[in-house]
Amino acid sequence: MDSSKSSPLCPPIAHVRQDSDGSWLLHPLADHLEGTASLAESFALCFGNGDWARLAGLWHDLGKFNPGWQAYLKRGSSFFNDLGQLVFLQVRIK
Repeated sequence: MDSSKSSPLCPPIAHVRQDSDGSWLLHPLADHLEGTASLAESFALCFGNGDWARLAGLWHDLGKFNPGWQAYLKRGSSFFNDLGQLVFLQVRIK
């Protein structure tokens, strides 16, 4: 399996971490970007630049879609084996 490609089981991720109960939390990249965009927009509305802040939030981590970066994130976590394949099935999507 090519570790640089996402699968239906694991969309591109922004973050992965193990929770205190031992389950794994994946933060899908699309959700991360949308959440950041919404938060940035809400902060910038008071000075009339919510639209620009939203755009900055959507774009701030676009590089994480890069297959090499996804492979790096997967290799850096024991949630994935050396090939970037899922090794645990107990997953919660944040």
